[in-house]
Amino acid sequence: MAESGYEPTHADSHCGTLYGLTGKPFIREAFEFCAKRGLPFRLPKSGHFIRQRFGGNISPAVEAAHSSALAYAEKLGIRLPDDIVTNPFGVEEIKDYGSLKEFYLNVIRNLREGVTEIFLHPSKENARMMSYSAQWQKRVWEYRFLMDDEMPGTIEKEDIKLVSWNTAPFSA
Repeated sequence: MAESGYEPTHADSHCGTLYGLTGKPFIREAFEFCAKRGLPFRLPKSGHFIRQRFGGNISPAVEAAHSSALAYAEKLGIRLPDDIVTNPFGVEEIKDYGSLKEFYLNVIRNLREGVTEIFLHPSKENARMMSYSAQWQKRVWEYRFLMDDEMPGTIEKEDIKLVSWNTAPFSA
């Protein structure tokens, strides 16, 4: 892939599409691709993120799929983050910017040891985004949070080391 001028840092199953929850799974093929190229994969070892995404009610099928994927990743030596965290609530459930900010500051203050990705979908307010996403306000608040001086201050106060996919100290 370097011949195209792009060097990937990791692979991802965007919105879980490779897990096969709504059709044929492609996780094995994705892991084999990663193993061949030495790429980490964006699948949390912890079940915390998956429980959050399913509102705490994980079906036996989802739990089995996650366990199976973790076992295959380990067999192939695929590096995985320990956890992935995001705000699971829609804009209807978030009162205001202050509530969203406090959610993420609490996440930062309570991170467990290991490699954790905190992801957001930030955007500046613009008419195009407002026309296609009912969640535009949440995205604007997430952008505002990333620009808020309290965010990097909290990271520093909590002695959190920021890493990239290339520098993350993934555990075995």
